[in-house]
Order: sequence, then structure tokens, then C-alpha cells
Amino acid sequence: MKMKIKIKTLILLIIAAVIVYTWALPVTILGIAEYLYSKGSDKAVLFYEKYVDYPTSEPIEGKFLYAKGLIKGFSRYAIYSAGWGGGADTSVENIEKAKKLLAEVMNEDAKGTKEEQYYFDSYKMLLDLGILTSNADMLHKWIDYGQQSGNEEIIYISDVYKGFLLRINGDREGAKQVVARYEDDSRADVLLNILKAEINYFDGNYGETKALWDDMYKVPWDSRKSIVFGADISSYDRRYWHEYIMGELSGDNIIEGTVTYEGKPMPFVEIYVQKAERGFSVGGYSYAAITNEDGQFKTVGFKDGVYDIGIGLDGSLLTDKVLKEVANKYVDVRGSGGEINFEFKDTFKVNSPGTGEKIASDEFAVSWEEVDGAAYYNVDLIAFSDSFKKGGAWASFRVPIENRSGELNIIGTSSVFSIKSLRDKYGVISKGEEGLIGPEAILGIFLPGAEYPVVVNAYDEEHNLISSSLPLREYYDSMPSVIAEGTMTEGEKLILGQKYPQAIEYYENILKDDPGNEEAVRYLVKIYGFGWKDRERNLERAMELSKLYVPFVDGKSLLGTIQDMDMGEIEGNKNLIRSLIDDLEDDLGDEGYNILGRYCIVTKDWTGAKEAFKNMSYFTDTLFYLNMYMGEYEEAVNTIKSEKFRISSLSSSKVENALAELGNNSPKQYEIQVFEDFLLKLIMGAGRSEGKNLYDEAAKQITNESIRTILYEIYLDRDWDVI
Repeated sequence: MKMKIKIKTLILLIIAAVIVYTWALPVTILGIAEYLYSKGSDKAVLFYEKYVDYPTSEPIEGKFLYAKGLIKGFSRYAIYSAGWGGGADTSVENIEKAKKLLAEVMNEDAKGTKEEQYYFDSYKMLLDLGILTSNADMLHKWIDYGQQSGNEEIIYISDVYKGFLLRINGDREGAKQVVARYEDDSRADVLLNILKAEINYFDGNYGETKALWDDMYKVPWDSRKSIVFGADISSYDRRYWHEYIMGELSGDNIIEGTVTYEGKPMPFVEIYVQKAERGFSVGGYSYAAITNEDGQFKTVGFKDGVYDIGIGLDGSLLTDKVLKEVANKYVDVRGSGGEINFEFKDTFKVNSPGTGEKIASDEFAVSWEEVDGAAYYNVDLIAFSDSFKKGGAWASFRVPIENRSGELNIIGTSSVFSIKSLRDKYGVISKGEEGLIGPEAILGIFLPGAEYPVVVNAYDEEHNLISSSLPLREYYDSMPSVIAEGTMTEGEKLILGQKYPQAIEYYENILKDDPGNEEAVRYLVKIYGFGWKDRERNLERAMELSKLYVPFVDGKSLLGTIQDMDMGEIEGNKNLIRSLIDDLEDDLGDEGYNILGRYCIVTKDWTGAKEAFKNMSYFTDTLFYLNMYMGEYEEAVNTIKSEKFRISSLSSSKVENALAELGNNSPKQYEIQVFEDFLLKLIMGAGRSEGKNLYDEAAKQITNESIRTILYEIYLDRDWDVI
């Protein structure tokens, strides 16, 4: 049967098809992209790309939105001595793709208000990407492009970014001239206001800076200007800094230094300053300096104190870099300022194993490139709190491993490791509800079928990290890694499922018929030693079984299972612990001396406790408390000034001077008694929850300024002020 279609109907269908093809389809594709982008979906870029490739799309709008979708953000990856992390997670490939798209927009002919706005946004984003990616040549190129433009808006944007460049390079007068040129111009906007605020801030005019920001918040911001000078606008908001930071930290000490990569300067790196005892916070404070084109920086002034200096840069810059360690990780400024330099180095290659290499035997080899200046190397495995899940929300741990000869510090560029030996020695310790021990603590590393990434680190003769195979930003799926072949036994499956009572019964039954069964002894020693949950530790049985398994005979492995014992548990097991320590004789190591020190505290052998803690490779806060409790104030000063003691508010000149004053002028006996009672509670392991009450009780009974200073610095150091 033939179908007849009227000419008029056919024309209407053709028109409808044309409308769908030329308008409806691209509008729909763009709408989907915008919706997905608003929801933070990575799939948005797929639809932006389809829109750009569509023959009837708007090229300027499409390429800008596609580039914007490729860039996940302008926040910085922050690196402090206390920790690192944060920032956007844009890949190097996507950043380069965005740059290309935006450069193509600059070759388009913008028509109409809408296209012009996307054209201006594309130009500004190129400038922002130059700053974000530490690319001074790119920033200069596009500033010069704008200076030669015939468009007044482009010239304005280029001038303001030139002002930014002048300011960070130390030419504040030149930057001020840019502000003066546009201050009364109709184009003046939040960009110019922030430039003006930054000039005032680094001139030390903090009150003017705050006033400018207060004024800026009185008017709505154009959402298109949420990225300013290569960073989120919140990075430049100085109100929090002025109100909460400068009042506490403002002073005359200027901290300066450099940031370099293989000896070449890294411009536009943000510099952060925080008190050394404050731990690590992603984001947080506005920057206190930014590196110029020579990679140099000078901060605003700070009070005398000990500071952790952080740097912030885009994560895409860190996929091939390692930050070289320095001996002085913190800056201690006392009236003359301070200096710290950050030096990035290239990573080096691990030749073997490959990615996901399966190991059928007990041994595997690791080999790597030689690093100039390396005195020795360490090999780490990355273990996970869930051995069969990598990355994401699952916690990971770097575990330095000994080779089959028992060496951690390896000379040469290759070494061989025993899986069985590593399983005996290492595990990832974690606890859940009711103190339920994580299965990896018992099973150790190298579970059959689990994948473990391999990292090699190079150190100099002063034991500073000088390079690594692992860059600061890496994805586990692309790393060298090993997988032990085999299957898990019935008992191992019970442990993996955290069915510990059943596992104990299973292995105890095996020992009835085979008293020396290695698997049963290995796991039971750990289950009993760690305690499979709170109040379920059986140290006596763990010690008894450890005598049956050669790797555990010397007792050192058992020491690792009891490090988390509180003073009550040590008191309840003190005879067993004394026996374990005596068996080890002088081969205690840090774990042994730590347990010995706490054993001596329980038995009130204060001198023995002090000597035990002094034998450790690092000094603990407990040693410092013991020095003061025993009235040895000069020894307390020696402890906090030692390189073996962590840098913190406890090692500040305030505490040092207070201790010297106590040594020279003894307070009232009643106040000494209150102070010693307070210290004893800390020595006995007082927890965080009761800390503030301890401080409040002691502080209200003491008037001596030296003791009050020490009390307050302990209060701050233990973060009791944030409970």
C-alpha cells in the first residue's frame, strides 16, 4: 500500500527535523551537561564535548563551558610538615585540553553580548590557569595578548592581572598605579578591589584590608568572578585572618625562602603559616605569601614562636614530583625572622615488579634506578585497612619492610623479600566498635589475592628523603605492585570475617592434635596479644604460645601487640611484662623501652622510667613531664631542646624561660604540690576528655607565673582548648 503525504505536511516535517537538528538537539545536550555539572558529575564533560563537536553549537560558549567542566577547581593541594592533602583533582591532560580550548576561543570572532561575555571569561580563565599551573611564561603571554587587544574589557582584565604580577614581584608602586588607573572607572569590579586589598595587606595596612573586604561583602558578587588570580576567591578573604589569626600571631618576624623544582623557580606557589602544634588542616588560612617569578617569598610579620610553614599548589603539578626533606622541618623565629626552602625533585623508576605482578613463591625481588646522592634506600608496601579495597575512603598505610636479611636500610639498587617473614612482622592495626581489632592486624600483610603497591625511597647520609618512586599525587592502579598467589585457609577466613571466638576455638582445637602448628600459633599469639576486642587480651597465653614459634621466640614481635596497653592493663599484667622485658635483655628497641618506661611508672620507679624513655630514639612528652615531676627543671629544658623531641609549643622559649625561673626561684610548696599532682595524672595517662578539667583545677590554685605559663602551654599543646 502506498502512503501519500501532502507537500505541505512534508515541508512541515522537514522544518521540524531541521529545528530539532539545528536547535533542539544541541540545546538538550547542553542542558544535560549543565545539569550534570551542577551536580558535580564527571560525566558532564562528555556532554560538553558532544556539544562542542555538534555542527550547529555555539563555539565560544561551548568551548568555554567545556574547558570550565574539565577544571575541577582552583583550590590548592596543601603540604605542611604535619600533613598534606586537599585541593582539586584535575588531571594534567584535562588542564592541557582546557588551555587548548580557551586558546581556540581567542581566535573566534565574538558577536553579541552573550558571546562577548564568554570570550572575556575565556581570556580571564587562561590567565587564572597560568597562575594555577605555576606557568609564568603562559601568564606573560596572555597578559601581552590583552595589552595589544582593541577591546577595552580585555585590556582592563590584562592590566589587573599585570598588577597582580607586579605586586608579587615586589613592585608595589607599579601595582598601585594599576589600581589608581581604574579606581573610578566603570569597569572597576571585585578583581580590582582584591588587588587593592592585597597591596594594603602586604604593606601591613591590616585595618584598611579588613575595611575593603567589609565593603566588598556589602554588594552581591558576580558568580563569574568567583575565581580570582588563579584561586578561589575565599583564599583572598582576609577577614578571618584579620580577626582570628593576626591578633594571635602578628609580629615583626618575616619568614622567607624559595620553592624550586630541580633547581628551577616555581612561581605562584601559596605559602601558609600556622603554629607548629596545630596539626594539619586542609584549606584553612589565607596565604601569608606567594612566590614571585624567581620562586622566592617573604611573608607578613609574625610573633616569636615555632611555626609549620606550608605550601599550596595545584595537584596536577605533583604527579611527577617528590618534596625533598629538610633537617629543620619547622621555623623557630625569635626576633630575627626565619628561613625555609622547599625543593621538589623528580621521581625515579621502579624497574620491578610491574603493576599487579603475581608472586607464586615465598620471595619477590624489587629493583630500581640509582639516585644521585643516595646513601641508602627503603622499600615500603602500601597496605590498606581493607586489604581487598584500594584507595577511595579506605585508609592506606606506608609500611617500611625489611629484606630477607633483616635490613631496612638497603645499599644498592635491588633487594629480595620474604613474604612469610613479612606476614609474621607487619600488619595494619585498626579498631572498630567496642575495640574490635581489624583483621589485618592479625593476618598481617600479603593476604593471598590482595594487591600491595610498592614504593622505594632514597635517603642521604643525614637520613633526609631526597627522592622517591612515589610522587606526591599518584593513583594506586598505575603503581608497581605485588599479589601473593594462593588461597586463604578456613581459619584465615574466620579472622577476615572478624569471627574471633570461632577462630580461637578453631586454632586451639588444631593445637590439641598438633601443638607446634605454625599457622595456629602465629594467629593465636596475635589474637591474644592484641586482644580481639577491648578487655579480651590474654597476655599469659600469648607469651606461652610465642615460645612455640621461632619468629616469636625472642619476644620482640609480641611487644608490638601490647603497645596500646593502658596503665590499668600494665598494672594487671606487670609480672608478665617484667618477664617479657627480662627475656629481651638489652635488645628492647623503642617498643621495648616504651613498655619498660610505662612499667616503671606503674611500679613508681620514676628514675627507671626516665632512663627507659631516654633510651628511645625519640623523646616523648612523658619524659618531659617526668623531668618536671622529679624537680629536674634543667633536665626538662634539655629534653625539650633536644633534636629527639618534637617541635611544638612545649619547646618554645616561653617554656624554657619558665623552667629556668622555677630552677632559680622555688614557688610555694603548696603550688609545687598541685603542679606535681597535675603532672602525675598526665604521666599516668590522663585522657583527652578529662584534660581541660585537670587544667582548670590546677590553674585556679596556682598564682606562680612560671608554673601557669607551663600549664597553659601544655593546655594548648594537647588541644584542650578545642574540646
